[in-house]
Amino acid sequence: MSVEAWKLSFSEGIGHPVISRNGEPCASVLKGNTKLRPQVRLLANSPFSGGQAKETLAGCEAWLRSELETHLGPLYRLDADLAGDPGQTDEASLGGLARGIAFQLAEHLGVLPRTTVERELRKVDQEARRGLRRHHIRIGASNLFIPVLLKPAATRLRLMLWALWEGRGQLPEEPAAGMVWSKMAKQVPKDFYRVAGFHPAGTKAVRVDMVERLADAVRPLGEDHAAFEVSPDIMGLVGLSGRDFAAVMKAIGYRARRLPALEKADEGAETTAQARVETAPRHLFRWAPEGPGKDNGATRSAGRKGSKKRPRKAEANQPPDPDSPFASLVDLKKMLEKGQK
Repeated sequence: MSVEAWKLSFSEGIGHPVISRNGEPCASVLKGNTKLRPQVRLLANSPFSGGQAKETLAGCEAWLRSELETHLGPLYRLDADLAGDPGQTDEASLGGLARGIAFQLAEHLGVLPRTTVERELRKVDQEARRGLRRHHIRIGASNLFIPVLLKPAATRLRLMLWALWEGRGQLPEEPAAGMVWSKMAKQVPKDFYRVAGFHPAGTKAVRVDMVERLADAVRPLGEDHAAFEVSPDIMGLVGLSGRDFAAVMKAIGYRARRLPALEKADEGAETTAQARVETAPRHLFRWAPEGPGKDNGATRSAGRKGSKKRPRKAEANQPPDPDSPFASLVDLKKMLEKGQK
């Protein structure tokens, strides 16, 4: 049989895949014994019977297995490695903590939030990471993932496997190919977006590879815990600004402080009031990760051996921070005192 004669369709949703042969639906794909091995069953109204039915079912199973291994090859090779002997002598084999991390990545179908395994990652030395790199696993600032599995065909198949295993029938269409971010629907579990290759951040989900590009771009700006403002070019990497961009920065370990919006002149305005047009909200960022993933794989100078904290007495004599929420109270107090004089 020709491979071109077979097709996987999702007309009833990503959780109800149907295999067609020569344009005729013949079998449905169902949850299997493991997440990576779904079952195939001939449709109840299938015209096949007897030996022809067995031949058609075997053809469907063989085609689906080939389709999955073609597009999700790295995931199936990782699964095969994990099923082998953990005590094998290959110097690049998966063992110890690296093996546990790889197992969780496979369970998450190729995209794993870094916070899930942050503590284990800290204990994995460079030698042990060779096994992870052999499987093309990228250890990013916010996620561990296999880049080739983010391609559209691979993403759709991974979503299918996830939906079948989780029993999710009603799900939205996966984000269109080429989209950098997607608005998250409240009724849809975040794992749907994660499997699709997107990192949830606030009300948006941003493609994990673009989140990593953003992390690489801002890392030099925040060295030694310096505060910094991000340029529009960098914000353009994820296509977001304002609060949405601040939420993405928080996801990779940066705390945001909102700054007053700049004003620009509107040359076409008829009055002075109309001419004062505020730009988009601005933020100042500083490296301040939270939770178990507070290192996020970045090297920071704070907390290094030999670093010293400033004495708190010196801070007491400092003028109030103009960006502090209490600064406005100080100004109001001065105005009241002048009025009483």
